[in-house]
Amino acid sequence: MSDKRENPDQIPGEENIGETQKAISEQGGITGERKEVNVESYGKVASLGQILKDLEFPANKDKIIKFLKSYVTDKDILDKLEKIKDKEYKNVAEITHETDLVY
Repeated sequence: MSDKRENPDQIPGEENIGETQKAISEQGGITGERKEVNVESYGKVASLGQILKDLEFPANKDKIIKFLKSYVTDKDILDKLEKIKDKEYKNVAEITHETDLVY
């Protein structure tokens, strides 16, 4: 597996939470009905999304966990992923919702 993350310091973290929240807010400004979204930790969601962008979807729970164990050291995220339903996920958003990082 090759490491496609050429610049890992671009992954948002807790130290630049304001920038991350602003980007998410701008993305939510779609014409029409606004959706209410709550995020447990913008840094964790952004980090997880950055890593999962290289995962080939659809993917089941085992494939997701095996892939992430190569990159994720945050025990909280790994614990949340161990608890997701054993089903096929179509994209990163489905995974973040299932882990309750986004609800």
